[in-house]
Amino acid sequence: MKNSKNLALYIVGIIAVLALPLLLQMQGNAWVRIADIALLYVLLALGLNIVVATPACSTWATSPSSRWGPTSSR
Repeated sequence: MKNSKNLALYIVGIIAVLALPLLLQMQGNAWVRIADIALLYVLLALGLNIVVATPACSTWATSPSSRWGPTSSR
């Protein structure tokens, strides 16, 4: 039940985001550009969050390639 509700919410959100520029076009091109830039920043923030949050910090210091890290015996 919860998964189908989340899926329906995602589908409605995607349709709303795709229809936003078409609806804003009636008000003028400036609003379309503002919405496009705002959506671009949202996508960039999500991408950065995925790239930065994916690796765990604890694995960096314990990996074999981190010879000069804090666990170095030099």
